[in-house]
Amino acid sequence: NPAPVRRAPEPVMPTTARAAFVLIGLFAVVRFLQVGGVGAATTFFNVYMDRELHVATSTIGAFQALAKLLGVPIALAVPLLARRFGNVTLVLVASTMVALSLLPMAFVPIWWVAGLSYVGIWISTPVRYTAYTILSMERTPPGRRGTMNGAQEMLAGLSFALISFAGGLIITRYGYTPLFAAGSLLT
Repeated sequence: NPAPVRRAPEPVMPTTARAAFVLIGLFAVVRFLQVGGVGAATTFFNVYMDRELHVATSTIGAFQALAKLLGVPIALAVPLLARRFGNVTLVLVASTMVALSLLPMAFVPIWWVAGLSYVGIWISTPVRYTAYTILSMERTPPGRRGTMNGAQEMLAGLSFALISFAGGLIITRYGYTPLFAAGSLLT
């Protein structure tokens, strides 16, 4: 028996320009928060593994390659997953996976645990990104979709920039644990 296909309810479109911009603002702020954890991991994983855990460069590269390689089939599976579970569920599950994947990196200073945490973050990210983009575009009037995308990408970039800047300061004063824990909380 094939699994039943879940049909998403028809999205409710905002009826005024103000409502559309409020919606765009809300989706953009959520994107800002989602990207915080990913930004902490991608910006500081190499440095953490090298300077804190004393892992060989080749091992760090192997974890990064594995993470990106596994991300490909998972990204290709997103349409199937979205049909089965819906975009809202995918966004929630993938965001939770990123947040949970950061916790071992924050609290278990063992190189292979940090490496697997990084892999968990990277295999969850294409699911969250794709499902969230589709979800936000479905709920945005066609004439405002460019603005929605631009606002989201702007705040995602700002999130990466802020976590990179603040992360360097946090690491210098308090270490990696508070940085990765904060990234988990943001996500």
